[in-house]
Amino acid sequence: MDGSSTDETRELLIGTWVGVAMIVEMLIEQGLVSREDLLLLLSRAQMAAPDRRSTALAGLRLLVERGFA
Repeated sequence: MDGSSTDETRELLIGTWVGVAMIVEMLIEQGLVSREDLLLLLSRAQMAAPDRRSTALAGLRLLVERGFA
């Protein structure tokens, strides 16, 4: 993979994390899900995830922990 493809992939991944975090924040604000419950589920998913998927879930969990407001 060349540098350009790597940069595009990285930007897509980060954009996806941010997009999901924004949607999650809206769900939390509307009271449809609690941050604590969601963080617990993300932690459980991270522990169960193989290989690099665990890292992706950790990144998403970090965004949810910090809040996106």
